Amino acid sequence: MIIFYLIFSPLFFIIGCIFGRGLMEWKEDDLKGYIRPYILEALGDLFGGIFFSLIIIRFLNFQLRYYFVYITIFLIFILKEKKKIYLIILILLYSFPIPFIIKKSLQRDFAGYKFNNLIDTRYNRFIVREKENIKSVYIDGKLSFSYPVGFYDEMQHLPFLLKDSFENEILSIGIPSPSECLELLKEGKLTIIEQNKEIKILYPDNINWIFTDPFKAKIEDKYDFIIVNAGLPDNITSSRFFSVEFLKRMKIYLKDDGFIILKIPSSDVYIDTFTKDLDGTLLETGNSVFKYSFVFPLESGIFIFSDKEIKIDEKIMIEKLEKLKLNYLNEGFLRYIIERSQFFYERMKGNFKVSTIKEPYIFYLFLKYNSFKFKDFLLNILKIFDKIPYYLIIFFFILPFIKRNVLYNVSIVGFLGITSEIIVLFLFQSYNGTLYQYVGAIIGFFMFGVGMGGAFFEKFPRRYYLILVYIFFFFIFVYLLLPLRSINLFSASLLNLFAGFSVGLTYGCSTFITGEGKKEAAKVYFYDLIGASIGSFFTSIILIPVYGVKKTLVILIAISIAGFISRINR
Repeated sequence: MIIFYLIFSPLFFIIGCIFGRGLMEWKEDDLKGYIRPYILEALGDLFGGIFFSLIIIRFLNFQLRYYFVYITIFLIFILKEKKKIYLIILILLYSFPIPFIIKKSLQRDFAGYKFNNLIDTRYNRFIVREKENIKSVYIDGKLSFSYPVGFYDEMQHLPFLLKDSFENEILSIGIPSPSECLELLKEGKLTIIEQNKEIKILYPDNINWIFTDPFKAKIEDKYDFIIVNAGLPDNITSSRFFSVEFLKRMKIYLKDDGFIILKIPSSDVYIDTFTKDLDGTLLETGNSVFKYSFVFPLESGIFIFSDKEIKIDEKIMIEKLEKLKLNYLNEGFLRYIIERSQFFYERMKGNFKVSTIKEPYIFYLFLKYNSFKFKDFLLNILKIFDKIPYYLIIFFFILPFIKRNVLYNVSIVGFLGITSEIIVLFLFQSYNGTLYQYVGAIIGFFMFGVGMGGAFFEKFPRRYYLILVYIFFFFIFVYLLLPLRSINLFSASLLNLFAGFSVGLTYGCSTFITGEGKKEAAKVYFYDLIGASIGSFFTSIILIPVYGVKKTLVILIAISIAGFISRINR
């Protein structure tokens, strides 16, 4: 992650210089002199976001995307400004090697691996690498599974030992490894729900596929076993499969004596605090939907939920095990892991939360855990905020409003704008799963709103617009706080459009209030970006992981009200 900051920070610095240069070059000294460059930048972001999301991602591979953008920018500047292109040349010289740097970084991270395949789809990027006859599949840069791995492949049979049958109807949500599929096919007919058709080439032919989003799938059959193979809930996309809403939806497709199976990290020996919170949250979530549960506490714990009582009959299970004739899963290991499940339940004493789509607590735990893997600095910050009630955070932000400083208001609006954008993206991905192909368009509409706000102020300049900005943000956050059924592409784009409009209105209004025109415009832009940078870090690293979406929205509503009050008499 640090290498990407080092690579792109100078690039963004140059882009900031171009904006400042644009202010200097603009002929007019009135409102147009500092509004028009701002509007043009916003419109460029809009077209770039939409073009990148809807065209470049779909039709160009990773390296060609960079080169296409470079060549397009260069041609535009050559045609428009033949003499004043030194900054754009500097960008091209600096950023042209970026694809090679990233490629070398990936090769270093995968030293010793043979590259097998790269599958780039509308939803994900799959990279298949091989080392010592073990293939590893990486989805969006993260290891999803390796195969064949004999021990872990055979563990797929554990929940099936609860039924003395080899003719089960099995539904997999997401993709198990190809070698796991071979084991599952021994237990019955296998159907996989997956969005990416291209991944099918890695799998055996005797599998039934349903290519759609599992949340939108129209399933007519009922199944004996539903297995969630969506990966770890360490991101927004996969965490929704560990929510109450999803379990309720899948319950409809289970037979009366059927089982649903989820897998997350656990242990048969030692359960640390993180694992306890993670496993306890999943148990609490599953138990809020189903009457019974049982856990095989492996390294990748197998959590089983059902409305039928789960009876552990070792005799029946061993008889079925003998028919399978496996190498690793034997009678001794089966007895051991059943015994360790009692140890697991003894450790699961405490108060755990239920994970939902809007408040994915299981995902918040991973956010905290990932922060722990960095330096002690982040860990200490999270420990501090864990002890601070959220209403004290409100006090921290509204206290400086007492001075009624215009530039502080600009920073706060930048903070609110980026926070609104992050939460909209967060909820969009929570409800819809994929953000990969839409993120540019959604962010582009935010920037379009920025341009609209600037254009509106240029046409109708008023000093009191800062009051309206806080009213707009108040209603945006209140709307997001409502119990929404979903956020689609239209509503996400519309919310970002209004948030961007508020930011654009603030830029023009604040520059106008200072009375310095173009001289003050760069400073206003700077304070806006400072507020946005603090907001992006604070929201994604601290507010959402520690307090959750609902309390974060309450904080933002309180800040909006405080901002409104601070400007009401100005």
